Amino acid sequence: MLTAVCFGIASTAVAQSSTKTFLFFVRHAEPQTKLISTGSGTWVEDCNPSRSCCTTILNPLGIWRRDALAQWFVDQGLARTLTHLIGDNKQRTVETLQKLAIVSGLKVQQYPPNVGECEPGFEAAAGSQAAVVSTIRTLPLGSRAVIANHTETLYRIMSQSAGIDFSDPVDFPKETGSTTRLYGFDNLWIVEVDSAGAGKLLQRIAIDLKPEASSDLANLGRAENLFSGVFHFAQAGGGGGASTAITLSNPSTTRSISATVSFLASDGTPLDGVVSSAVIPPSGKLTVSSGTQGPARSGHARVSASDPLVATATFSRPALPSAGAFFDSPPPARGGTSYNLPGLRSLVVSPSAPSANIFLAPIARSIPEIENGVAIANVSSQKVRVLLGLLDSRGNKFLESSVMLASGEQISRTLAELVPGVPEKFVGTLRIAASPLLPSEAIAPIAVTILQFGPGQFNEVPLRVLQ
Repeated sequence: MLTAVCFGIASTAVAQSSTKTFLFFVRHAEPQTKLISTGSGTWVEDCNPSRSCCTTILNPLGIWRRDALAQWFVDQGLARTLTHLIGDNKQRTVETLQKLAIVSGLKVQQYPPNVGECEPGFEAAAGSQAAVVSTIRTLPLGSRAVIANHTETLYRIMSQSAGIDFSDPVDFPKETGSTTRLYGFDNLWIVEVDSAGAGKLLQRIAIDLKPEASSDLANLGRAENLFSGVFHFAQAGGGGGASTAITLSNPSTTRSISATVSFLASDGTPLDGVVSSAVIPPSGKLTVSSGTQGPARSGHARVSASDPLVATATFSRPALPSAGAFFDSPPPARGGTSYNLPGLRSLVVSPSAPSANIFLAPIARSIPEIENGVAIANVSSQKVRVLLGLLDSRGNKFLESSVMLASGEQISRTLAELVPGVPEKFVGTLRIAASPLLPSEAIAPIAVTILQFGPGQFNEVPLRVLQ
């Protein structure tokens, strides 16, 4: 849990102390296999002849996270206090630190330093672990180093270089069934090491991807922001053992806020009659949930608030159902398995606000079982046409489809359903734009939420609002 007071103290210590070393540990951002052109309009994976190694780079989502990581250090006044950026000889760890290298004025140090990824003598993550640990343990006292590494090695590096006990499942989330493999891409661990080499965890922080996220420490790294007036969650399903809980928090310590939460079915009618109005006292909270009983059903939610408040929706999956609780009747994944998400019980998302009519989202379909679910709600008073276009890595549109939505109607489908013919392997951008049916009609706003789900994945995809 991030608290302003706790990190305020740590930030001052990092900036001023010369008797302690501070280590910032992060997993590399979201990756994909590098593709190279064959010169004939096709692309192949960049692998060695035996395919025992393939070059792995950051995908569009990973690039956004790389930038968010650098911005976090800038916002906290820590970028220029850093002394070392440490990666290994895999390209994705170096790319994760590249933007931070620009803002800090440092170079990324690679260990081992002389052999590139997939070149003869290249070492896998476990093989380079010892070199990274040795480098950290020999840092001068007072150093401030950021270390990017891998799922299977980062916790071990923390333990071997600073004596960190990573058994706690909350501070050190792990893949289902593993005691050592890190889960997730959004964590930053801050470790303090004294002159004797003993380390302690100061804080675990989640790095937010949302472009409009507040830089205030109280909201940093969370799917939260301040919202007022009328705003929407484009996805708010329930049933089948799953539910959506919308939580409204009053940030004021002196003023009450009047708020109303309405759950709506995909046709815009009330979903299970869930409507709640309340006055939220200073520093108070209101939580309204959809039901878990009955068949899985998809819908959306409308919230109104008299003053700015913090709003989140939590998708909870106590029964671990398939993703059908959030996206209507998804087909089997491209690999032939169902969209079941074992071990992933909840996801917190932010409102689909501000409501707009043009959105961009990074899409990376590099793993067969990973799929994107797209929820779109027409929050206007008129019928709209929604155009969905896929743009390649150069920004060229090559595939497009459209759907019609009546006023108040919501649709939630997989990307493959909404844009038939989307390649099994695709890296680029999804553009979603709403337009009125008649030129004389006003531009109609829509609300959009995109999730990425599959084995070991259940994430919100960040959206960039263009209009």
